[in-house]
Amino acid sequence: MLWGFGVVVDDTVVAYAVTVGREFDMAVVATGIETPADANRAREFGVEWGEGGLFGGPQPLTAQLAVPQPESLL
Repeated sequence: MLWGFGVVVDDTVVAYAVTVGREFDMAVVATGIETPADANRAREFGVEWGEGGLFGGPQPLTAQLAVPQPESLL
C-alpha cells in the first residue's frame, strides 16, 4: 500500500501508526490520497482526515481561507 510521500509501508506499520496517534489523542491525517481507492483504504484503517489530489490541487491561500472549516478536528 502507498502511504505518504509514495513510500510503500506494510499494513501493520500503518495500523500501528494510527493506533499510536489515537492513544495520544492526535488527529491522524492520511497524505497522498490520489484515488477513491486510496480514500477507501484510509477509511479502512479508521483515518478520518486526508489530503491529496483527489480532493483538489494546490490553491492560493485566499481560496483556502474561503472554505468553511469544521468546528473541531474530530
